[in-house]
Amino acid sequence: METIQFKIIEDIEQAQKYWELLSYKETLFDLWVFRYSFYKYDNFPLHFILGEINGEPIGLLPLQRDTTKNFLQFFGGFWMEDNKVYIKPEHKHLMPKFYEQIHEPAKLVGINPDDDFTRKLPLDGYKYQLDISQYKSYRDFIKDKFEPDTQHKFRKKIKKIEQYKVEIQKNNLGDIELLFKFSKIIFGADSSFHDPKREALYRDMLTLGLDVYLFTFLIDGKKQAVSLCIKYNDIMYAVNSGINRTEVPDLNSYCSLIKIDEAIKSKCKTFDALMGSFGWKEPWHFKPTAFNKFTNISE
Repeated sequence: METIQFKIIEDIEQAQKYWELLSYKETLFDLWVFRYSFYKYDNFPLHFILGEINGEPIGLLPLQRDTTKNFLQFFGGFWMEDNKVYIKPEHKHLMPKFYEQIHEPAKLVGINPDDDFTRKLPLDGYKYQLDISQYKSYRDFIKDKFEPDTQHKFRKKIKKIEQYKVEIQKNNLGDIELLFKFSKIIFGADSSFHDPKREALYRDMLTLGLDVYLFTFLIDGKKQAVSLCIKYNDIMYAVNSGINRTEVPDLNSYCSLIKIDEAIKSKCKTFDALMGSFGWKEPWHFKPTAFNKFTNISE
């Protein structure tokens, strides 16, 4: 009979060691460098739950303790998704035991429900992805997913934007500052970029050696939008955008189409628009995937 023993990893070097050993490395959120960029400015105490059988590491539940709210959360904080216990396939039936080791307040969100236990957890929300493997351009996407009248509306929107002189620059990395600026203009006090740490981690993200796509959209020579995407494992992740849609109506839709187009040109199979529909991903027929949550505190 298997006897699993648990230990808590609090040292950052040990945490990275076991992460690299056990992470599936299938998605952007499985990468240490990406997660760590969201972790390091808060530098919350680590609480990695490591499971071993006969001294062999077989699974890892990577958590941190948010000392401002006094509960455990996934490593990297609330923006992280596709969260999971990294566990060797032959021991997957032991996954619930990792959650049984949580003996303090915890709020774990964005959990990938990939076993019986996590599938029975309460719903947290949905992430949205688009299969682009069969498309040659964003026009194929529009033709495939929308009725003729909606296709006509798209063509009108595109024509309206392209009546201007449109230029798209790539990886002008200094334009990340404009992404912050436009986010603050559009979202006001709700923009996360009023936090200097948030701006700093996004600047860092450009220097991690990841396959970064920073798009700057110029309309009649004026920079009006900046979008950050990261490509990993044939998936293009739409990480964040700042779009001055007050001056250029319909620029949101145009930017999204261009990003889909660039993902197709880059031989990606999936365009990942992350969690939250925000009023457009479902109408655009992106496929929703449920993510669940584990919490032992009242919400």
